[in-house]
Amino acid sequence: MELIYSVLWLTPFVIGALVVLGCFATIIGACNDFRVGLWITAVTFVLDTMSLGAPLLYVGLLLYTTDLPMVLVATAAAIRWIGSSQLPRRHPAWLLFGLGFLAALAVGLMLHGTRAGVQARPEFNALAAASYALSFPIRRAQLKSMLLALAWAALMLTLLSIYRWIVTFAPITSLLPPGDAYNLDTPVRVVNSNIALLLAQVGLLGVFFFGSGLAPLLARMTAPGLLMATLALQHRSVWLAALVGVCVSLLVSRSSRTPWWQQIVLVGVAAAAVAAPLMLSSSLLGQVQTSATRAVKGQDTVTARFENWRATVSDWAREGPVAIAVGTAPGADATRVYESESGKTVAIGFGTHNNYVSMLTARGVLGLATWAWLVLLALRVLWRARRAGGEQAEAAAMLLVLLCTQLTYYVAYDVDYVQAFILGTVLAWVFQHQRESALSSRRADATDPSPAQATYGARAGA
Repeated sequence: MELIYSVLWLTPFVIGALVVLGCFATIIGACNDFRVGLWITAVTFVLDTMSLGAPLLYVGLLLYTTDLPMVLVATAAAIRWIGSSQLPRRHPAWLLFGLGFLAALAVGLMLHGTRAGVQARPEFNALAAASYALSFPIRRAQLKSMLLALAWAALMLTLLSIYRWIVTFAPITSLLPPGDAYNLDTPVRVVNSNIALLLAQVGLLGVFFFGSGLAPLLARMTAPGLLMATLALQHRSVWLAALVGVCVSLLVSRSSRTPWWQQIVLVGVAAAAVAAPLMLSSSLLGQVQTSATRAVKGQDTVTARFENWRATVSDWAREGPVAIAVGTAPGADATRVYESESGKTVAIGFGTHNNYVSMLTARGVLGLATWAWLVLLALRVLWRARRAGGEQAEAAAMLLVLLCTQLTYYVAYDVDYVQAFILGTVLAWVFQHQRESALSSRRADATDPSPAQATYGARAGA
């Protein structure tokens, strides 16, 4: 009995020690290998979706699925930013953006306590993921790793969506979540819009960009199913982002080494796979047509979102010059009020449903300007790299498609940590490409003689 009592008494301490050692090992691994932080982010995204964003533990405050993994990623990112010599670039705009968030969070914690931390959690996760990706030089190997992780995550999330559709429409009430629905808007939206966006992005890369290895193969094989799931989930803002992605892909995929006729065939196959379920199911076809029609007419949530943006910006502008310049600290009451067309006063307590409005109010004009500086730089470098051709053209085209789809999506939704990781990877690739291009130019200048040197050499030889 004494032995059993001793084992039971020691068990929590052993488990705690193993958790601490596991965290240290994870941080060390993430500091040394881009794939560690990448897979932590991708697996956390899947697990968070499976858990429906529910809290896991209460220790004075609620802990969620994302908390520990993102803290580990943030710690690894901080270590690399401080001590690593492999950063592509410590861009002042990103430093200013990150410091602005930390300063606002400190003020919010002092003024509003833990409520500020809860409100700032999504932005912290996004900043951690992006900063981690930005701390590594991104080349072909890292891009393939990212595509592989995103493709596996998209496949798992598609299977999860299929499971939830079966549970919802069978129905199997014993397996339904509390409230007997995965989404209050419509039962077909069994996952959130950010999941549908990831499915669309991987599907587009699978259709338009070929390459060797497991990652491109997995993206190609799953592309029709991913695009079909994107359509069936009926997140109309994701449809728009996917349409922009298709247009950009058609514009830039010519840089790929894949013959144009193969791309057309694959687009046709993907379109047929997406359209087939609609033709076979009149109910699904009717739902998709209704969603599209109401979106075009500005019905449902479209008008409410415009009013949400207007009320949010109006309240922010009344906060004064400091808030306009650097934003408002998290934790304050975010309820906004506006008058509907019928004359009723409507109070809004949920998010802004627009990443640009969120960033403007939270980080101010200065924060939005620094973010826009980086994004415009990335668009310019990616476009030039695609037009220049060569080995970097296809990578630039793929990253350009990912960036354009998320920029479109941000009109209706806020950022999440997976899209932030993609943005960080895009920026790191851009900085690395600039560094390597500058080194190549310097080597070429050092190797090629100037006209005066060439003339002198010719005379000496004569």
